[in-house]
Amino acid sequence: MTTTIDEFQIAPLFRVANALGSPFRKAVIELAPDALRRAAEKQTGLNDWGSEDFWPGFETLARSCAADDTQTIIGRASLRVEMLHRLKNRLRLEAAIKHEPTMLDHPVRRPLFIIGFPRTGTTLLHKLLAQDPNVHVPLQWKLYSPLPMNVPQAEIDRRIREANSLIRFAAVLAPQWSIIHPPSAVEPEECIFLLTDNLAYALRANIPAYVEKYLRTDLKPVYANFRQHLQALQWQQPERSWTLKSPLHLWGLDALLATFPDARIIQTHRDPKKALPSWFSLAAALGKMHRRTVDLTQIAKDWLPLWKIGMERAQTVRATANADQFLDIHYRDLVADPLVAVRQIYAHFGNELTPDAQANMSRWLKEHAHGSHEKHRYSAVQYGVSDEQITRELSSYVESFGIQPG
Repeated sequence: MTTTIDEFQIAPLFRVANALGSPFRKAVIELAPDALRRAAEKQTGLNDWGSEDFWPGFETLARSCAADDTQTIIGRASLRVEMLHRLKNRLRLEAAIKHEPTMLDHPVRRPLFIIGFPRTGTTLLHKLLAQDPNVHVPLQWKLYSPLPMNVPQAEIDRRIREANSLIRFAAVLAPQWSIIHPPSAVEPEECIFLLTDNLAYALRANIPAYVEKYLRTDLKPVYANFRQHLQALQWQQPERSWTLKSPLHLWGLDALLATFPDARIIQTHRDPKKALPSWFSLAAALGKMHRRTVDLTQIAKDWLPLWKIGMERAQTVRATANADQFLDIHYRDLVADPLVAVRQIYAHFGNELTPDAQANMSRWLKEHAHGSHEKHRYSAVQYGVSDEQITRELSSYVESFGIQPG
């Protein structure tokens, strides 16, 4: 089965619901920051926020989303649920630290981050490395509802069911979504969802004020809070290092390294005229799931400059960073022989690739040899840009890393 963005549609029942609910969406779905704050406190029974350094960014996000006229009623409700979870997770983190302050005495040692443009093999590599039993990875259900962790198995099972119910809802809302982004509550997911500020929200709403503020924000407090989340999740767990990934770390690589000075960074690479149209298509699909209308050309106008800024910032950081902390993996090499790339990673960073880990990875590759990531078709021209324009805008990146065309 294949799909293109022109074929991607939400289910008829939800189109009717959006049409009927459109006049009432702002009145029914409250996104004012103070109202969300009160709702989070009521739903958790907690009110200690700790440091409120997150609040200015959240307030800008909530006000931007509240003012956005492009959302459907379902899209607006989805944003409310996600922002409430963000606030509730913040409250639960503070409660966990208050209850067991010694969890912060255990550092996050040598975390491994996979960064790079989207659609450059970051997901493949993350899920492959996750097969090593000696690493921690953020599973989707933990990102959605991570704390507290010292709860009975029945509560863990409930959280997994809740995460799966959201996945099923997305599949019902837009049946073709799973072709573009196959989800699972018990598989590794992008760690960006533990960051209090991130640009993922701009995929689902027209929030230029928030994007502008984000690009000016000192992200060190955001990554400090992220580190605390990882410390809480690893508390009383076996001694393992974290394997994490998100292309959206590009904008904050300086803050990431300031927070995790011993971090190991894998940067994946691919011809941007192949990688970015796929991202545009992902953004368009999410837009169709959450917004009343989607202007495909506007997606490229918004995101091509943003990715250029993100890559330029990352290149600036790398120019003065410890080169040994970085390893570059090209998409062609990764997909040609993933296990060769894995051995290169372990050798570069001085880690042992155990027989169990290698066997798990080989088994996973056999089971996922025909993944659905190749079944979604896209092209730059659908988004009003040419391959030449993408290459020109990202010429510094292409030249710096020796990116081959195609």
